[in-house]
Amino acid sequence: MQFGGATLEEVLRYYDLGGAWELVGPGGGTGNLNLVLRSSRGRLFFRRRHPSYSSPEQVGYEHALMRHLAAKGVGGPLPVETRDGQTAVSLNSGVYELQHFVEGTPFDPGRLDQLRGAAHGLAEFHAATEEFVPPVPKDLPRYDDPKATGAGFASLLPQATEQQVGGIRRILAVVARLEREFPDRAYGALPHGLIHGDYHPGNVLFRGSRVVGIFDLDWASRQPRVRDLSDGIYYFGARRPAAINGADIRSLNQGVAYDIPRARAFLDAYRERRKVAEREIEALPLVGMARWLFARVAGMRKVPEGERVGFALRDTLVPIEWLGEHGRELVEALL
Repeated sequence: MQFGGATLEEVLRYYDLGGAWELVGPGGGTGNLNLVLRSSRGRLFFRRRHPSYSSPEQVGYEHALMRHLAAKGVGGPLPVETRDGQTAVSLNSGVYELQHFVEGTPFDPGRLDQLRGAAHGLAEFHAATEEFVPPVPKDLPRYDDPKATGAGFASLLPQATEQQVGGIRRILAVVARLEREFPDRAYGALPHGLIHGDYHPGNVLFRGSRVVGIFDLDWASRQPRVRDLSDGIYYFGARRPAAINGADIRSLNQGVAYDIPRARAFLDAYRERRKVAEREIEALPLVGMARWLFARVAGMRKVPEGERVGFALRDTLVPIEWLGEHGRELVEALL
């Protein structure tokens, strides 16, 4: 298999796999090339990392976090070391890594015990990361910054039809509201911690009702904790016509309304393990809007250019309009 000027065989020569290996199949994901292998060491997860988060510092940060989480009893991937003790391979234009495979099943949206389990898993992740001392700093800018979101949607205007321009203008009006009502100072004033940053069913595996694996730490950094809570409430709690497929960016971006009873079930389960400040709950509608719109901007980079306008506009206003109409009701229910 050829990718980025290297072959899978060339990369795997850096590892001691104990003999023959075989390719089992794809490993999901939308930002990296992921594969599942089988060798005498068992099943392994192979990743070609996305160039935007492949610096030695970021790789070192994430692998240190993996080991810290494992030591705290939080399930997830662990890096496989190369023959010379490294946890990643830089070859030609790519950065590659092997991880020990984690056995588990995907989230079943029909199981309330798994909805609660997802909340417990997130609470355990947050508790464990409080004591993490990173080997290098990872100071990422504000997540879901309305300025970046606005620039992303505005960039679509030259290629949009007249009808699509109207949809983009409506979204830009929401972005302008976020800039007014959720400025940097309000974002910065929320309780911060080391968060996962992409907590959705595509990045979690279960055994029964318990989370046994939390994956994809590319976005883990110090940000407002309510960002993860917002993801949990929406991506696990909202009802969708089809289950989320973590390998399909369109599946991840299904626009649906929130479900207040399931949102309450998620947050109540989280609060069994961790306290949540009232101001975090009050911020949820704005955090949810900002997160959802930026997810469209980030996601449209993963689809062909000719499909980006349609992708960016499909169902985009469904959760936004729901939050505009029912956001206060959601907050009151969660309080």
